[in-house]
Amino acid sequence: IKFCSHIEMSESQRCDLCGELTTETQANLLACTYKNCEGGMYHQECLEKFLKSNRLEKNRKTGFKCPRGCGKGTKYPEPCPGRIDKSHPIYPRNEEKVKKRQQAVVEQPAKPTKADKAAEKAAKAAAAAAA
Repeated sequence: IKFCSHIEMSESQRCDLCGELTTETQANLLACTYKNCEGGMYHQECLEKFLKSNRLEKNRKTGFKCPRGCGKGTKYPEPCPGRIDKSHPIYPRNEEKVKKRQQAVVEQPAKPTKADKAAEKAAKAAAAAAA
């Protein structure tokens, strides 16, 4: 299972709230307003817990304080002073299903032209006359 093709999984794609890799679950890529903060990738469940602990709705996407440096698994010494201004949900992709779907695409036959229809009628007429 991989994320969207434009996001490479690496050591930097750890959820800063729990410290685990964001591989096989739904995640959010956040962008922060603070110039020295790169935002980061967070598990959807971890982000919902963070929002709930700050008395915000679980489905909030932007306008809350940056969670970097606030979790148990953080590698930063202090919390980020910025706010989240962009959120990009990331869903895991199953490459096997994508390949199967691409293989299952059946080529549609070309539409018959008037010449093909005329030839078919002539063949039927000749077969009927021979019988």
